[in-house]
Amino acid sequence: MNWDGIRAIISSNAQVAWSVLTSESAVRVYVLVISGILLSVSLWRALKERTVLTDSTKKALAQNLPGPKPRSHQAKQKQRDLKLSRLKSMLLALLTSTARMMAFGVLVPVFFLWAGTTYYSWFDPNAVVLVSQAGGTPVLNPSSPQLLLYVTDQLLRGGLFDVLEVFKVQVAGLSNNPVVLPYSIGLIAFRAAIDGYMIFALYFVLRTSVSMRKAMRDVNAGLAASPSNPLPDHSNA
Repeated sequence: MNWDGIRAIISSNAQVAWSVLTSESAVRVYVLVISGILLSVSLWRALKERTVLTDSTKKALAQNLPGPKPRSHQAKQKQRDLKLSRLKSMLLALLTSTARMMAFGVLVPVFFLWAGTTYYSWFDPNAVVLVSQAGGTPVLNPSSPQLLLYVTDQLLRGGLFDVLEVFKVQVAGLSNNPVVLPYSIGLIAFRAAIDGYMIFALYFVLRTSVSMRKAMRDVNAGLAASPSNPLPDHSNA
């Protein structure tokens, strides 16, 4: 058996496989796959955080505490302070969870939009993803301020539910090139994701603010302060 010939064949095949695996096309595929995984995980975490927020809000507004109902004035005051303290702690936890949801659901997609816009020519050297809004001429090398304004513009167009489109407000002098379909489809997905999380965030903040104020009023209303010993008002604390 010719072991030298076998080793030569194995070495030749290994070199061919290595050249294929390390080629620019393969690296582009790796970057796309890794980016897709990171973005998917981020959006999944944002969706999970949104579910946690919905469930936590219901628990935060549940005012019933374990144990017998207090009867003395001092016991009622102690229970009221305990409920108010719990509401404030829950509110801080809910705001922290909201910040995490917005980070995973908004900031991470914004980063990928910036990276995809900046380095798209690495994936397709013949494609120009940005054009000027004035004349529609291709913009090959946008400056950092132009890119920042463009990304901000896309974020607002997604987060403000196309209000800018309706009133023809232009934040940046650049827009996407509709001829580049992969980039344009990704931009549609970006706006849809931003819409979903911004709508929920606004709804959640408004609903929670109203519910928390009502819960605090109910807690204070459950205990009538005597004229000789008025209770402090914690509703605005």
